[in-house]
Parts: sequence; structure tokens; C-alpha cells
Amino acid sequence: MKNRIAGYIRKSDPFASDNGPVLKEAGKDPGETAPKHGDVCGFCKKSIEKTPFCARTYETHPHPTAICIACIERFAIQAQFARNFAIWYENKPNYGTLKQRILRRIAGEGGSNALKYTVVELAMRMVKRQSAKMADVVDAVCQKTGVSLIGTERIAIIGEDSQYCATLLPVIFKELGMFFLGTDREDLASGEAFKKLTSEVANGETGWSRYGVLYCLGYAEPNTLSSVIYAGRYSSEFPSDVEKIFIKEGK
Repeated sequence: MKNRIAGYIRKSDPFASDNGPVLKEAGKDPGETAPKHGDVCGFCKKSIEKTPFCARTYETHPHPTAICIACIERFAIQAQFARNFAIWYENKPNYGTLKQRILRRIAGEGGSNALKYTVVELAMRMVKRQSAKMADVVDAVCQKTGVSLIGTERIAIIGEDSQYCATLLPVIFKELGMFFLGTDREDLASGEAFKKLTSEVANGETGWSRYGVLYCLGYAEPNTLSSVIYAGRYSSEFPSDVEKIFIKEGK
């Protein structure tokens, strides 16, 4: 895919700093902006030759390097979580604005309004929980938000249109800044799903993938360190140790 915006950014922005990063299409001659070690990403060490675009420091930078699109996207997710994580540090954390933003974000997606309210409520609980864990709270219950911090979440969303979770959850967790991967029962049970979450989504950072979420339609015994959200039409599909959340009709 040809990078059509990189050059435009530098040409059209009157406030662009001469010392700032330069976006270049990978594989093209970067000229004076080429770092000494610009053939690989300075973060994941993978070749940038075939990436759609990358960002490079100037040659005069003390430590010239490049960053590939995968790492840019990964750090964007972490930056998004950092913004939402900051809410937890308020004396009385108010997640109302974040919740409304997510509801607006998924308004045009498929699924009933009841399902959307249900999954957003669950997602808000999960971001509060992960924020407390990343803040090293050791209590059984977070004193700021009231969410349980015991164990690892295994949750099933039950309802007639629960299959729409497959399209709603990626949008929601991207907005929250939490790593997310949809998977099938076989990969969830074998541990392959968590490996993919770590290597392909979190770029090898197990610490972040542990705070991530795997999604699966139907039940399988999970082999993962992350949270798991299931979806199904009947509660009988899931064992007793999986929390059931029923889609509340009438919303």
C-alpha cells in the first residue's frame, strides 16, 4: 500500500519542527533522514523493508533509528490505555465520559442496544480492574472502584444476539487501550491464542498480554494468562466457574 500521507504531513504542517520525526515509505531512499541502522525497527528489530510506512529520526539524532507500523500501532494502544489508566488516580474516579464515548463509538455497529449496553458495562469493569492491577493494588476489592481483583476473569455473555460480540469487542477494547484478540476454541484450549496475543498483538510483551483479553464464541477450557470473554446463547453451554452475564432486554 502506497503511503500517500507521509509527505503531505511534512509539507502542509506549518508548525512541523525541523528536528521532529520524519515519516517515510519503507523501501524508498530516505535520503538525509536515513538512520545508520534504518533497515530494521529499533523496537522490535524486524525488517522495515516491506512495512507500509515507518517513522525515522534524523541522521543527526544521537541515536538514529526507525519504528515500524506494527510498533507504532502497539504503542498507540498502550498510550490509549495510559490515558484511561489516569482516571483511576483521581480521588473519586469518574468513568462516565469514557463510557459515553465508547457507547457513541459502537452506536452504528450490529447487535441490539441491550447487547451494547451489556458489553460496555463489562468493558468498563475490566478497565477498572486492570487499572488497579497495574497500579499494584493487592486488596481483594479495589477501594476506589469497587471491582473484584481476585483471580483471572472468565466471563460468558449470554443472549440471542451475543455473536455480535465479535464485532463490538474489538472496537471497545481498542478505545480502552487493552490488547484484544478474537480466537476459536481450539487455539484457546491449546494456548496458541495467548501466544498469538503476545507475539502478534502485544509484540512479545507478556506483561501487556497478561492484561489483554481473548474472545471466543462457545466454550473451551482456556490455556491463557489473560482474561477471557465467551459468547453463547445458553448458560448451559458454560461450566459453573465461568461468570454468566445475561443481555438485559428492554434497554
